Amino acid sequence: MGAERSLDEVVGELTRIVACCRDDASALGVFPAMYRTVTITVGEGIECGVFDDAERVERLVAVFAGLYVDAFDAYRSGRTPARAWDLAFGFAASGRGSICQHLLLGMNAHINLDLGLATTAVCAPDELAAFRDDFVRVNDVLFALLGELQGGLGAVSPWMARLDRLGLGVDEACMRSGIALARSDAWEFAEALAGTRVDERASVVADRDEFATRMGQVLCHRFSAVHLANRVVAMRECRDRRQVIDEIGRPRIDVATLLARNTP
Repeated sequence: MGAERSLDEVVGELTRIVACCRDDASALGVFPAMYRTVTITVGEGIECGVFDDAERVERLVAVFAGLYVDAFDAYRSGRTPARAWDLAFGFAASGRGSICQHLLLGMNAHINLDLGLATTAVCAPDELAAFRDDFVRVNDVLFALLGELQGGLGAVSPWMARLDRLGLGVDEACMRSGIALARSDAWEFAEALAGTRVDERASVVADRDEFATRMGQVLCHRFSAVHLANRVVAMRECRDRRQVIDEIGRPRIDVATLLARNTP
């Protein structure tokens, strides 16, 4: 893990990556377009006083994003990132798959592998328990943004827009449950890693990377049901990668207004 960046620095790095991928009209820009929005929104939540330990949450967000930036730069420079990221980047670079697959593959590698690593980087083992509430509270900000993100996806993916309309909220509830479950599992990974001797951690991380890679393969293996369904979805999606990146990265919410609305 490299030197820590500030939140502003990682937002700048994500902006660079999105712009680079947009210039190349590459599907590699789909995930970071969404992820930049998420990072900015959690940062706004920090400024609005959502979290008890704002300084630590800001460090977590910055370290977490830094892991993605490092993995992306490694891949683009010809070096090999973690296997879960290599799978996600390779699939995006192939030009195959749906927009949703690119988002899910990025989320898989980032949550299932990176989130636990980032959490243990900003919390000593004896500090983890006290940080749990803030870690879970990030979910509230993500869920508030979810509807807008779905709208951005629907703007370039007609079948996903139809699913959103016909789902009557069920699809969004499933997304919330999936994100919460993945983040909860990432917390358990952080606890396991924190309880592991330093000289044994590399093995634990390698096992976790293997797990995340297997999960990613479920999403994109050519014979998996998920991949076959997404091939149908992709047939009607926007072919202009620049437009896709713009629409996926466009959603924003007013965190302060949302908090005021939800405060008794």
